[in-house]
Amino acid sequence: MNIDPHTLLSQSSLLWDFANRVYSRSEVETLSIELQDQCGANVNIMLWSCWLEHEGIRLPQSCLSDVTQIIDEVSHETVDKLREVRRFLKTSKHFTKVQALGIRKHILSAELVIEKVLLQRLQDLTCRFLETLTLAPDETALDLHFYLQSLDIPAAKNKAEILLRACAEDFTAAEVGAAV
Repeated sequence: MNIDPHTLLSQSSLLWDFANRVYSRSEVETLSIELQDQCGANVNIMLWSCWLEHEGIRLPQSCLSDVTQIIDEVSHETVDKLREVRRFLKTSKHFTKVQALGIRKHILSAELVIEKVLLQRLQDLTCRFLETLTLAPDETALDLHFYLQSLDIPAAKNKAEILLRACAEDFTAAEVGAAV
């Protein structure tokens, strides 16, 4: 594991920075939104799962139930509702295009603030898990494939591999660029 719990507590933006960096890749954004819209996957949990793998953080699969309970509930009650309003405004006849665009930008800002809070909660949960739980040597770690499989997503393993590869490409390209 590359990160210890104390580092997670002292560097509050580690997961947020990672999520922003990888989500800016069109492949990551496209697949994440597809899995969200078509299968009910939570983008924050997917990005967190990718971050766990990237950082070599191994947590028991049992952690997923706590994560989904805490993150999904808040996400459904806030982000999902804001997203629904933002999407409604794309086709609404109640506002001019300029008005709708302005409102949508403000709603998107609110969504991002909540997403940042949710990612911070995931990082805090990770710290708590690392301090209190141990992964048995023969136990399989929680990962993106396990999360997608828990949602009964067809071809979960393949989709997890594609998303993980797209996330890793960003860091591989940056490392190659830094070496030149």
